[in-house]
Amino acid sequence: MKLKLWIIIFLVLFQSSCSEHSAPEHITTLKILQVKLGMSRNEVIEILKEPVRKYSRGIHGGDMTFQFTEEQDYNYPMLWVHFDSLGVNSVYAKYYYWYDDRGIYGLSKNRETNEEFKWGEQVLEEYFN
Repeated sequence: MKLKLWIIIFLVLFQSSCSEHSAPEHITTLKILQVKLGMSRNEVIEILKEPVRKYSRGIHGGDMTFQFTEEQDYNYPMLWVHFDSLGVNSVYAKYYYWYDDRGIYGLSKNRETNEEFKWGEQVLEEYFN
């Protein structure tokens, strides 16, 4: 009887560890794709609401990163918007698995050509509904 109880406990814990955490309901693919290079911090907040964290970068704090999703123990999406003195300079989304992680979306400028570079649009819907 004890063995059956331990097996049930193990299965419940295993199943819960495989569950996926999703992004907040207001962080959707359509809203992420509305964020454009050069936008101000206020314009981004208008679209995605207040970030859960803000990180200052650089000596004078002109560079900043907004984090729009919470870190979890496993299986969760993350979204960051990076700013410099000209506004948004990149957007990056990543999905963390309990065993690995992978980038799923990026928006930035090509350093050589200064043209917009975007990838992963089709994958966003899988993680940001």
